[in-house]
Amino acid sequence: MQLLVGTMDLTASAATAGTFPDAEPGAWYERALATAKALGIAQGKPDGTFGVNDPITRQDAAVMLYRAGLLKKALQASGGEANFTDADDIAQYAAEAVAAVQQAGWMQGFSDGRYAPLNLTTRAESAVIMHRLLQSLQQ
Repeated sequence: MQLLVGTMDLTASAATAGTFPDAEPGAWYERALATAKALGIAQGKPDGTFGVNDPITRQDAAVMLYRAGLLKKALQASGGEANFTDADDIAQYAAEAVAAVQQAGWMQGFSDGRYAPLNLTTRAESAVIMHRLLQSLQQ
């Protein structure tokens, strides 16, 4: 979330400390999480936590990218479907987001045509995504 909020230069006046109970007060990521929650990019888990130490699936990364992209008017809602061989494996709540970030060129699938929505997003993938995002914002 820190990468996304920083790359897109997102701010929210309502972003205050302690937005998620599992965000350690004063932690380096606390402001980014509070901003993401205030802007509706991250809603957290059913118990109200963010899952600070939890890995992020590719489909959940797409959802957060999508919400941030819509806020910054950096992309538009997708009218289509994701073009992946495993598109049926993408959760309904993430399908539009996956399609939109694919069309924007921010997230791609694998060489075998899969998106692998439940795979965990790696640091390397995150870096590539942020690079693509930054390039598109500068155009």
